[in-house]
Amino acid sequence: MKAFFFLLPALLAVVLLFGVAGREGFLFFKNAGCPWKKVPFYLCYALVVLAITGAFFASYAWEKMPHGLAVGAQVAMGVLLVFVLVMDMLALIFLIAGLFHHRKAMTGLPRLIPGGIALMLSVGLSVYGTLHALAVQTKTVSVTLDKECAPLRCVLISDIHLGQVTGARRLEKIKDKIDALHPDIILIAGDIFDSSLSYLNDPDDALRVFSSIRAPMGVWACPGNHDAGDTYPAMLAFLEKAGVHLMRDEVFTVDDRLVVAGRRDSRPIATSEERRPLSLDASPLPVIVLDHQPQNYTEYSSDVDLVLCGHTHRGQFFPGNLITHALYDVDYGLYQKDASSPRVLVTSGVGFWGPVLRIGTDSEIVLIELQGK
Repeated sequence: MKAFFFLLPALLAVVLLFGVAGREGFLFFKNAGCPWKKVPFYLCYALVVLAITGAFFASYAWEKMPHGLAVGAQVAMGVLLVFVLVMDMLALIFLIAGLFHHRKAMTGLPRLIPGGIALMLSVGLSVYGTLHALAVQTKTVSVTLDKECAPLRCVLISDIHLGQVTGARRLEKIKDKIDALHPDIILIAGDIFDSSLSYLNDPDDALRVFSSIRAPMGVWACPGNHDAGDTYPAMLAFLEKAGVHLMRDEVFTVDDRLVVAGRRDSRPIATSEERRPLSLDASPLPVIVLDHQPQNYTEYSSDVDLVLCGHTHRGQFFPGNLITHALYDVDYGLYQKDASSPRVLVTSGVGFWGPVLRIGTDSEIVLIELQGK
Protein backbone atom coordinates (compact mmCIF):
# COMPACT_ATOMS: atom_id res chain seq x y z
CA MET A 1 0.00 0.00 0.00
CA LYS A 2 2.87 2.41 0.83
CA ALA A 3 4.43 1.66 -2.54
CA PHE A 4 1.12 2.51 -4.24
CA PHE A 5 0.91 5.93 -2.56
CA PHE A 6 4.48 6.64 -3.68
CA LEU A 7 4.21 5.29 -7.22
CA LEU A 8 0.88 6.93 -8.07
CA PRO A 9 2.08 10.54 -7.61
CA ALA A 10 5.33 9.67 -9.39
CA LEU A 11 3.40 8.20 -12.33
CA LEU A 12 1.11 11.23 -12.50
CA ALA A 13 4.15 13.54 -12.45
CA VAL A 14 5.76 11.62 -15.32
CA VAL A 15 2.53 11.74 -17.36
CA LEU A 16 2.28 15.49 -16.70
CA LEU A 17 5.89 16.15 -17.78
CA PHE A 18 5.49 14.14 -20.97
CA GLY A 19 2.13 15.78 -21.63
CA VAL A 20 3.52 19.30 -21.25
CA ALA A 21 6.41 18.45 -23.61
CA GLY A 22 3.91 17.15 -26.18
CA ARG A 23 1.86 20.32 -25.91
CA GLU A 24 4.92 22.50 -26.53
CA GLY A 25 5.80 20.34 -29.52
CA PHE A 26 2.31 20.74 -30.94
CA LEU A 27 2.38 24.54 -30.49
CA PHE A 28 5.72 24.70 -32.28
CA PHE A 29 4.47 22.70 -35.29
CA LYS A 30 1.25 24.69 -35.31
CA ASN A 31 3.15 27.99 -35.48
CA ALA A 32 5.38 26.50 -38.17
CA GLY A 33 2.30 25.99 -40.34
CA CYS A 34 1.90 22.24 -39.83
CA PRO A 35 -1.69 21.26 -40.81
CA TRP A 36 -1.94 18.60 -38.09
CA LYS A 37 -4.88 18.81 -35.71
CA LYS A 38 -4.59 18.21 -31.99
CA VAL A 39 -5.99 14.68 -31.85
CA PRO A 40 -3.82 13.15 -34.63
CA PHE A 41 -0.70 14.88 -33.31
CA TYR A 42 -1.19 13.81 -29.70
CA LEU A 43 -2.07 10.29 -30.83
CA CYS A 44 1.17 9.99 -32.83
CA TYR A 45 3.15 11.54 -29.98
CA ALA A 46 1.68 9.07 -27.50
CA LEU A 47 2.48 6.14 -29.80
CA VAL A 48 6.10 7.26 -30.18
CA VAL A 49 6.48 7.68 -26.41
CA LEU A 50 4.92 4.29 -25.71
CA ALA A 51 7.04 2.59 -28.40
CA ILE A 52 10.32 4.00 -27.04
CA THR A 53 9.54 3.40 -23.37
CA GLY A 54 8.15 -0.05 -24.16
CA ALA A 55 11.29 -1.01 -26.09
CA PHE A 56 13.48 0.40 -23.30
CA PHE A 57 11.84 -1.68 -20.57
CA ALA A 58 11.74 -4.70 -22.88
CA SER A 59 15.52 -4.45 -23.25
CA TYR A 60 15.75 -5.33 -19.54
CA ALA A 61 12.86 -7.78 -19.38
CA TRP A 62 13.91 -9.70 -22.53
CA GLU A 63 17.46 -10.85 -21.89
CA LYS A 64 17.86 -12.25 -25.41
CA MET A 65 16.77 -9.08 -27.20
CA PRO A 66 19.02 -8.58 -30.27
CA HIS A 67 22.01 -6.45 -29.31
CA GLY A 68 21.39 -3.71 -31.89
CA LEU A 69 17.74 -3.36 -30.90
CA ALA A 70 18.61 -3.15 -27.19
CA VAL A 71 21.25 -0.47 -27.81
CA GLY A 72 18.85 1.45 -30.06
CA ALA A 73 16.12 1.35 -27.42
CA GLN A 74 18.42 2.73 -24.73
CA VAL A 75 19.81 5.47 -26.99
CA ALA A 76 16.27 6.40 -28.10
CA MET A 77 15.20 6.65 -24.46
CA GLY A 78 17.97 9.16 -23.87
CA VAL A 79 16.84 11.24 -26.86
CA LEU A 80 13.23 11.17 -25.63
CA LEU A 81 14.21 12.26 -22.11
CA VAL A 82 16.26 15.16 -23.46
CA PHE A 83 13.32 16.27 -25.64
CA VAL A 84 10.93 16.16 -22.67
CA LEU A 85 13.40 18.00 -20.43
CA VAL A 86 14.04 20.81 -22.93
CA MET A 87 10.38 21.22 -23.84
CA ASP A 88 9.34 21.31 -20.19
CA MET A 89 11.96 23.98 -19.55
CA LEU A 90 10.53 25.96 -22.48
CA ALA A 91 7.04 25.65 -21.00
CA LEU A 92 8.38 26.82 -17.63
CA ILE A 93 9.96 29.88 -19.27
CA PHE A 94 6.64 30.81 -20.85
CA LEU A 95 4.85 30.24 -17.56
CA ILE A 96 7.25 32.46 -15.61
CA ALA A 97 7.12 35.13 -18.33
CA GLY A 98 3.34 35.02 -18.11
CA LEU A 99 3.47 35.68 -14.37
CA PHE A 100 5.45 38.87 -14.90
CA HIS A 101 3.48 40.15 -17.91
CA HIS A 102 -0.14 40.54 -18.77
CA ARG A 103 -1.55 37.45 -20.42
CA LYS A 104 -2.55 39.52 -23.45
CA ALA A 105 1.07 40.43 -24.04
CA MET A 106 2.04 36.77 -23.88
CA THR A 107 -0.57 35.57 -26.36
CA GLY A 108 1.12 37.49 -29.12
CA LEU A 109 4.58 36.10 -28.38
CA PRO A 110 5.47 33.63 -31.15
CA ARG A 111 6.63 30.18 -30.01
CA LEU A 112 8.20 29.39 -33.36
CA ILE A 113 11.61 30.88 -32.57
CA PRO A 114 12.02 29.57 -28.99
CA GLY A 115 10.40 26.29 -30.04
CA GLY A 116 12.85 25.92 -32.91
CA ILE A 117 15.75 26.67 -30.60
CA ALA A 118 14.40 24.08 -28.14
CA LEU A 119 14.15 21.42 -30.85
CA MET A 120 17.71 22.12 -32.06
CA LEU A 121 18.89 22.07 -28.46
CA SER A 122 17.19 18.69 -27.98
CA VAL A 123 19.01 17.24 -30.95
CA GLY A 124 22.34 18.80 -29.95
CA LEU A 125 22.13 17.68 -26.32
CA SER A 126 21.07 14.17 -27.35
CA VAL A 127 24.09 13.77 -29.62
CA TYR A 128 26.44 15.35 -27.08
CA GLY A 129 25.01 13.35 -24.15
CA THR A 130 25.33 10.03 -26.00
CA LEU A 131 28.88 10.64 -27.21
CA HIS A 132 29.91 12.03 -23.82
CA ALA A 133 28.53 8.95 -22.05
CA LEU A 134 30.59 6.68 -24.30
CA ALA A 135 33.78 8.71 -23.75
CA VAL A 136 35.94 7.78 -20.74
CA GLN A 137 37.52 10.57 -18.69
CA THR A 138 40.41 10.28 -16.22
CA LYS A 139 40.35 12.20 -12.93
CA THR A 140 43.13 12.46 -10.32
CA VAL A 141 42.52 12.84 -6.58
CA SER A 142 45.33 13.27 -4.05
CA VAL A 143 44.71 11.91 -0.54
CA THR A 144 47.16 12.50 2.31
CA LEU A 145 46.68 10.16 5.27
CA ASP A 146 47.43 10.86 8.93
CA LYS A 147 49.89 7.95 9.09
CA GLU A 148 53.22 6.93 7.66
CA CYS A 149 52.95 4.99 4.41
CA ALA A 150 54.67 4.67 1.06
CA PRO A 151 52.95 6.41 -1.87
CA LEU A 152 50.37 4.28 -3.72
CA ARG A 153 48.72 4.77 -7.08
CA CYS A 154 45.20 3.33 -6.79
CA VAL A 155 42.79 3.25 -9.70
CA LEU A 156 39.11 3.39 -8.73
CA ILE A 157 36.32 2.41 -11.11
CA SER A 158 32.71 1.52 -10.48
CA ASP A 159 29.40 1.02 -12.27
CA ILE A 160 30.78 -0.65 -15.38
CA HIS A 161 27.34 -2.20 -16.00
CA LEU A 162 28.43 -4.93 -18.37
CA GLY A 163 25.34 -5.62 -20.44
CA GLN A 164 23.59 -4.71 -23.68
CA VAL A 165 25.64 -1.58 -24.38
CA THR A 166 28.89 -2.19 -22.49
CA GLY A 167 30.79 -5.23 -23.71
CA ALA A 168 34.27 -6.20 -24.82
CA ARG A 169 34.86 -3.16 -27.07
CA ARG A 170 34.12 -0.66 -24.33
CA LEU A 171 36.10 -2.73 -21.83
CA GLU A 172 39.11 -2.45 -24.15
CA LYS A 173 38.84 1.34 -23.98
CA ILE A 174 38.60 1.23 -20.19
CA LYS A 175 41.57 -1.15 -19.97
CA ASP A 176 43.74 1.10 -22.16
CA LYS A 177 42.93 4.12 -19.97
CA ILE A 178 43.80 2.16 -16.82
CA ASP A 179 47.06 0.84 -18.28
CA ALA A 180 48.15 4.39 -19.11
CA LEU A 181 47.91 5.32 -15.41
CA HIS A 182 50.33 2.56 -14.28
CA PRO A 183 48.45 1.80 -11.04
CA ASP A 184 49.80 -0.22 -8.13
CA ILE A 185 46.32 -1.59 -7.42
CA ILE A 186 42.88 -1.51 -9.10
CA LEU A 187 39.74 -1.14 -6.96
CA ILE A 188 36.20 -1.70 -8.29
CA ALA A 189 33.35 -0.32 -6.19
CA GLY A 190 30.50 -2.48 -7.45
CA ASP A 191 27.95 -2.76 -10.27
CA ILE A 192 30.30 -4.66 -12.52
CA PHE A 193 27.29 -6.23 -14.25
CA ASP A 194 23.97 -4.78 -15.35
CA SER A 195 21.68 -7.13 -13.37
CA SER A 196 22.19 -10.20 -15.56
CA LEU A 197 25.19 -11.83 -17.18
CA SER A 198 22.80 -12.98 -19.93
CA TYR A 199 22.64 -9.42 -21.28
CA LEU A 200 26.21 -9.74 -22.58
CA ASN A 201 26.25 -10.67 -26.26
CA ASP A 202 30.04 -11.29 -26.15
CA PRO A 203 30.74 -12.90 -22.73
CA ASP A 204 33.85 -14.77 -23.91
CA ASP A 205 35.44 -11.63 -25.37
CA ALA A 206 34.44 -9.63 -22.32
CA LEU A 207 36.06 -12.23 -20.06
CA ARG A 208 39.24 -12.14 -22.15
CA VAL A 209 39.50 -8.34 -21.85
CA PHE A 210 38.60 -8.31 -18.16
CA SER A 211 41.29 -10.91 -17.50
CA SER A 212 43.87 -8.59 -19.06
CA ILE A 213 43.12 -5.75 -16.61
CA ARG A 214 46.05 -6.10 -14.23
CA ALA A 215 48.06 -4.28 -11.56
CA PRO A 216 51.03 -5.42 -9.41
CA MET A 217 48.91 -5.55 -6.24
CA GLY A 218 45.91 -7.07 -7.98
CA VAL A 219 42.33 -6.20 -8.85
CA TRP A 220 39.95 -6.02 -5.88
CA ALA A 221 36.20 -5.47 -5.96
CA CYS A 222 32.97 -5.45 -3.99
CA PRO A 223 29.53 -6.28 -5.43
CA GLY A 224 26.93 -3.60 -6.17
CA ASN A 225 23.15 -3.67 -6.16
CA HIS A 226 23.09 -4.77 -9.83
CA ASP A 227 25.52 -7.63 -9.16
CA ALA A 228 22.70 -9.93 -8.09
CA GLY A 229 19.80 -11.98 -9.42
CA ASP A 230 19.43 -15.33 -11.15
CA THR A 231 22.85 -15.17 -12.83
CA TYR A 232 24.70 -14.21 -9.63
CA PRO A 233 26.59 -17.56 -9.46
CA ALA A 234 27.69 -17.05 -13.08
CA MET A 235 28.86 -13.53 -12.20
CA LEU A 236 31.01 -14.94 -9.40
CA ALA A 237 32.49 -17.53 -11.76
CA PHE A 238 33.18 -14.83 -14.38
CA LEU A 239 35.11 -12.68 -11.90
CA GLU A 240 37.03 -15.64 -10.53
CA LYS A 241 38.14 -16.60 -14.04
CA ALA A 242 39.10 -12.97 -14.69
CA GLY A 243 41.36 -12.95 -11.63
CA VAL A 244 39.31 -10.38 -9.73
CA HIS A 245 39.29 -10.68 -5.93
CA LEU A 246 35.60 -10.14 -5.11
CA MET A 247 35.27 -9.33 -1.42
CA ARG A 248 31.99 -10.04 0.34
CA ASP A 249 32.37 -8.67 3.87
CA GLU A 250 36.03 -9.67 3.87
CA VAL A 251 39.31 -7.99 4.83
CA PHE A 252 42.74 -8.60 3.28
CA THR A 253 46.24 -7.26 3.77
CA VAL A 254 47.85 -6.73 0.37
CA ASP A 255 51.65 -6.98 0.06
CA ASP A 256 52.06 -5.59 3.60
CA ARG A 257 51.30 -2.17 2.10
CA LEU A 258 47.53 -1.84 2.31
CA VAL A 259 44.50 -3.22 4.13
CA VAL A 260 41.52 -3.51 1.78
CA ALA A 261 37.99 -4.60 2.65
CA GLY A 262 34.92 -5.12 0.49
CA ARG A 263 31.27 -5.12 1.52
CA ARG A 264 28.27 -6.96 0.13
CA ASP A 265 25.70 -4.52 -1.21
CA SER A 266 23.17 -3.29 1.34
CA ARG A 267 20.27 -3.07 -1.15
CA PRO A 268 20.65 -5.65 -3.95
CA ILE A 269 17.93 -5.43 -6.60
CA ALA A 270 17.27 -9.17 -6.40
CA THR A 271 17.79 -11.90 -3.85
CA SER A 272 21.46 -12.59 -3.16
CA GLU A 273 23.65 -12.92 -0.07
CA GLU A 274 22.83 -10.96 3.08
CA ARG A 275 25.26 -8.35 4.37
CA ARG A 276 27.29 -9.51 7.37
CA PRO A 277 29.08 -7.47 10.07
CA LEU A 278 32.65 -6.51 9.24
CA SER A 279 35.35 -6.32 11.90
CA LEU A 280 38.01 -3.72 11.17
CA ASP A 281 40.80 -2.96 13.62
CA ALA A 282 43.13 0.02 13.64
CA SER A 283 46.19 -0.60 11.47
CA PRO A 284 49.45 1.25 10.80
CA LEU A 285 48.79 0.48 7.14
CA PRO A 286 46.29 2.47 5.06
CA VAL A 287 42.79 0.93 5.44
CA ILE A 288 40.46 1.19 2.44
CA VAL A 289 36.88 -0.08 2.33
CA LEU A 290 34.96 -0.70 -0.90
CA ASP A 291 31.23 -0.15 -0.28
CA HIS A 292 29.07 0.44 -3.33
CA GLN A 293 26.45 2.71 -1.74
CA PRO A 294 27.79 5.97 -0.25
CA GLN A 295 25.10 6.32 2.42
CA ASN A 296 26.81 3.43 4.26
CA TYR A 297 29.83 5.55 5.16
CA THR A 298 28.31 6.15 8.61
CA GLU A 299 29.03 2.48 9.44
CA TYR A 300 32.77 3.22 9.62
CA SER A 301 34.95 5.06 12.11
CA SER A 302 38.25 6.89 11.82
CA ASP A 303 40.00 3.48 11.92
CA VAL A 304 39.13 3.43 8.21
CA ASP A 305 41.21 5.84 6.15
CA LEU A 306 39.15 5.87 2.99
CA VAL A 307 35.74 4.53 1.90
CA LEU A 308 35.34 4.15 -1.87
CA CYS A 309 31.85 4.18 -3.36
CA GLY A 310 29.91 4.45 -6.62
CA HIS A 311 26.20 3.87 -7.25
CA THR A 312 24.98 7.46 -7.65
CA HIS A 313 26.34 8.05 -11.20
CA ARG A 314 26.19 11.65 -9.93
CA GLY A 315 22.66 11.63 -11.30
CA GLN A 316 24.02 10.70 -14.76
CA PHE A 317 22.33 13.64 -16.48
CA PHE A 318 20.83 16.98 -15.47
CA PRO A 319 18.71 17.46 -13.38
CA GLY A 320 19.53 14.03 -11.90
CA ASN A 321 22.69 15.48 -10.37
CA LEU A 322 20.56 17.92 -8.36
CA ILE A 323 18.46 15.01 -7.07
CA THR A 324 21.42 12.87 -5.97
CA HIS A 325 23.04 15.91 -4.37
CA ALA A 326 19.89 16.39 -2.29
CA LEU A 327 19.52 12.69 -1.40
CA TYR A 328 23.09 11.91 -0.29
CA ASP A 329 25.51 13.55 2.14
CA VAL A 330 28.02 13.01 -0.65
CA ASP A 331 26.98 11.94 -4.13
CA TYR A 332 30.32 12.75 -5.77
CA GLY A 333 33.90 13.63 -4.88
CA LEU A 334 35.91 13.55 -1.66
CA TYR A 335 34.11 14.17 1.64
CA GLN A 336 34.72 13.88 5.38
CA LYS A 337 31.90 14.57 7.82
CA ASP A 338 34.11 15.23 10.86
CA ALA A 339 37.41 14.22 12.47
CA SER A 340 35.95 10.97 13.82
CA SER A 341 34.67 9.90 10.39
CA PRO A 342 36.62 8.41 7.50
CA ARG A 343 37.19 10.15 4.22
CA VAL A 344 34.69 9.08 1.56
CA LEU A 345 35.36 9.20 -2.18
CA VAL A 346 32.40 8.72 -4.51
CA THR A 347 32.95 8.29 -8.25
CA SER A 348 30.32 8.95 -10.91
CA GLY A 349 31.23 5.60 -12.47
CA VAL A 350 32.89 4.54 -15.67
CA GLY A 351 29.63 3.36 -17.22
CA PHE A 352 25.95 4.23 -17.22
CA TRP A 353 22.59 2.64 -16.54
CA GLY A 354 19.58 2.85 -18.81
CA PRO A 355 19.71 5.75 -21.30
CA VAL A 356 23.08 6.11 -23.00
CA LEU A 357 23.30 9.67 -21.78
CA ARG A 358 25.54 11.86 -19.64
CA ILE A 359 24.95 15.59 -19.38
CA GLY A 360 26.73 17.47 -16.61
CA THR A 361 28.53 14.31 -15.43
CA ASP A 362 31.36 12.14 -16.74
CA SER A 363 32.06 8.46 -17.31
CA GLU A 364 35.28 8.40 -15.34
CA ILE A 365 38.27 6.48 -14.07
CA VAL A 366 39.74 7.92 -10.86
CA LEU A 367 43.44 7.79 -10.05
CA ILE A 368 43.93 8.11 -6.30
CA GLU A 369 47.41 9.30 -5.36
CA LEU A 370 47.63 7.98 -1.81
CA GLN A 371 50.46 9.24 0.39
CA GLY A 372 51.38 9.45 4.08
CA LYS A 373 51.95 12.53 6.18
